[in-house]
Amino acid sequence: MSETDEARAAFEKSPEEQERIGRNVGNFSVALFSVDDPSGSRRVNLIGTGTLVSVGKWDYILTAAHVWNGLRKHEAVGVTLKEDLDHYFPIRTDTIVECGLQGTKGDEWGPDLMLLRIPGEHVGKIKAFRNFYRLDLQRKKVEGNHLAGRILVGTPGVLAKGVGKIQQVVINSFYVQLDSKFYEREGFDYIDFEMDTTREGVMKDFRGVSGGGLWDVQIFPAKRQGTFDSTEALMGVAFYQLGLKNSHQTVRCHGPKTIQALAECVLV
Repeated sequence: MSETDEARAAFEKSPEEQERIGRNVGNFSVALFSVDDPSGSRRVNLIGTGTLVSVGKWDYILTAAHVWNGLRKHEAVGVTLKEDLDHYFPIRTDTIVECGLQGTKGDEWGPDLMLLRIPGEHVGKIKAFRNFYRLDLQRKKVEGNHLAGRILVGTPGVLAKGVGKIQQVVINSFYVQLDSKFYEREGFDYIDFEMDTTREGVMKDFRGVSGGGLWDVQIFPAKRQGTFDSTEALMGVAFYQLGLKNSHQTVRCHGPKTIQALAECVLV
């Protein structure tokens, strides 16, 4: 058995390490809530998921355009800071600067991506709890033996609990199939993958995951035996579910070329 095969066997036998690496990737993500009456008897509702990113000198939430359409008509956007604390951290919608792609649509092909610039006075508080991923940084792959993984991060609406002032949600990290290929259509790139809903922890409805990041991770043994380190690269943003068929739900994401095209819009 090769070193890579041995590492893969050890990683697959360690749900604790799988969960830890999923949490590390998930630390770039936030749940997104609509908030009304933020200073009084507030009302919150889960709308979707976002990825915290930096481009140039600004910090943003990267999400699906239709998620922003569901948020913008409310007084504020609530973001997750820490999952075991109150999710309520409001950013007034009239202080958020949006940037989308030309021809943005909310159908099965989109384009359905949006960057939301976070007002500077809120960035420090968010960074105290979450990480920001630099979209304008070229990353080198780790040389040598490593495992390849792909993780979808999002906040399933079917798992949200509570109504009114507080909603309890969990940011989930799903390991997804690696054999799905990126493809292009009318100038945008996509990736579709199936989620087997008969597996434990996989739901049939992925609403709420829209706007969540799709990550490629390189996993390699750490110095301490039985543990693993990883590097991550943002490769997609979920925006559409194609429907349940034979207990499999197909999730569609925009790919890295479309994300990069959006990032270049704010660098101009």
